[in-house]
Amino acid sequence: MTIDGSSRASELARATAHHIQSNGYLVLEKGVSAERVADLLHMSRSAVHSSLIRLGKGGNDKGLLRNLAEHWLDPERTGATRELAAAMKASVLETPEVDPVRTIKAMCELYFADVATQPIAEVQLALWVGRNDPEVADQLRSIYRHLDDIVADLFDSLLSHWGRKMRPGFSTGTLAACMGALVEGLVVRRAVDPEAVTDDLFGVVLLGLFPTLTQDADEAPVPFQSAVSRYTRPTQSFEGSTIFEVRARALAELTQEIQRGGACRTISVATLAERMRMDEPHLELIIGSIEKLVAEELASAAQALMVLSDGEASGVSALTTITAGRSELVRFFLLCVNDPHPAPVVIDTLQALGGMLQPEAMPDDCDDRNLPGYLAETALRLACRGFSVERIQPVIDALAAC
Repeated sequence: MTIDGSSRASELARATAHHIQSNGYLVLEKGVSAERVADLLHMSRSAVHSSLIRLGKGGNDKGLLRNLAEHWLDPERTGATRELAAAMKASVLETPEVDPVRTIKAMCELYFADVATQPIAEVQLALWVGRNDPEVADQLRSIYRHLDDIVADLFDSLLSHWGRKMRPGFSTGTLAACMGALVEGLVVRRAVDPEAVTDDLFGVVLLGLFPTLTQDADEAPVPFQSAVSRYTRPTQSFEGSTIFEVRARALAELTQEIQRGGACRTISVATLAERMRMDEPHLELIIGSIEKLVAEELASAAQALMVLSDGEASGVSALTTITAGRSELVRFFLLCVNDPHPAPVVIDTLQALGGMLQPEAMPDDCDDRNLPGYLAETALRLACRGFSVERIQPVIDALAAC
């Protein structure tokens, strides 16, 4: 086989990548083999070395890694990533009502799917075996930083649009670096253990980091240690109570205020955050995420909601009795989802759950105006009692349609 002109470098690069991907263990143990690359190209080893010399990569086996790095890690090969980032930015900026939680999750799924299907991720990891070669290391570092710049630019625009900023000690560049490292690790794990890495795992993890690494743009700088401390502070900071007990007491107090007919008939996110010792931006993000699940696929979240203790269930039920819709419901779901003591599973009653949602089964005072509240209370009551996803599904479907 004769390799000449512009095809020489790309043919050598493809063959080297194939060799690394097919013989990974041997490559780690013995290094890249020009003989194996020559076999793949039906060339002699000396012809491969001669080609490398003409390409300015040296006449030894390391030249194969240098050529591979230059070919596959050329910044021009990140065009797909640039286009994806540009499309995401345009979608958000042109549609201001889009929920940030939904946007981040969808963006992450698209980005992960794009990276997971591209050979460049495998090649980058394969080239790690040649990191001691300065040229290979420089090329790897260059592509990482180029990708970081694309992602950082995207998040600079999104954070500004959403009225948020990075906390002290972090930048969109460090966020991009973390995202890149996380994606690579998940791609590697998924290749050998696909069940452990779901399509949305990358997005879920990033959403968990987002409240800690970012803050409201109008707030004074708040170090991430302060944001994390509310979840990790010692028990004695709560006067002998755990955070779960504090939240349970706050919920009971809110319930009593409502039952006494007080002014607290609706509760703002700010009030919830203060009373429940939660970070308000974090609370907003989680509420938005749960609202999305309620609207689209609450069945998948039903299992997570079955963590309400018996002591809290009555309080939540009393609150939802006087609420009139879905958004209020998820706020009160949220108050208790961190309870470490799940209620006992009870799945032996209400056999005809679907029939409860027929018009003739509705209470006399249940009309179109308070139907969402009735369905919300019904769904919550069932979740509190530990019903299986299958049994709660009819209520969930009806609630989602309201």
